Amino acid sequence: MSICLILKGVTPEAYTSLAEGDWSGFRPTRMDESVDKDWRGLQVLFCGPEQGAPGLEGVALVGGIPVDDPSEEDYGGAFVLSPRLVRMIATRLDETDDEDLRNECTRIQWGKTYYGGMPAQAIEEAVVRAFGYLRDFFAECAEAGEGVLRFYG
Repeated sequence: MSICLILKGVTPEAYTSLAEGDWSGFRPTRMDESVDKDWRGLQVLFCGPEQGAPGLEGVALVGGIPVDDPSEEDYGGAFVLSPRLVRMIATRLDETDDEDLRNECTRIQWGKTYYGGMPAQAIEEAVVRAFGYLRDFFAECAEAGEGVLRFYG
């Protein structure tokens, strides 16, 4: 079974409740699983193979306030990002050019990652496509003034 990135939009009120550990009545405003398994490539790209301190792009994948997921369907916990942080991330993702992303992909040694054995061009396309999904989701949430709940399931 493969682990996929799951993103859910949350209202400011839901963000506050989730950050305090209260899941009662939580209903996401939107949900996206389009990044799928390619979160791994984005994480290597934005956080580095050593998983050091990420920039805002990486915070979209590894940041947020940890929250207990009562469904326990996640791998590694659920995290909620504030509407303010979502706006900051959305702005940064929007500033990232697909061509720059492709160039960055060529500098990474993908052989020791999830993508080991795949042709470089296929990896590049998968990562750029996943980035587009991530950018679009954060842009939609930022425009609506929402936070994001992120987990891997």
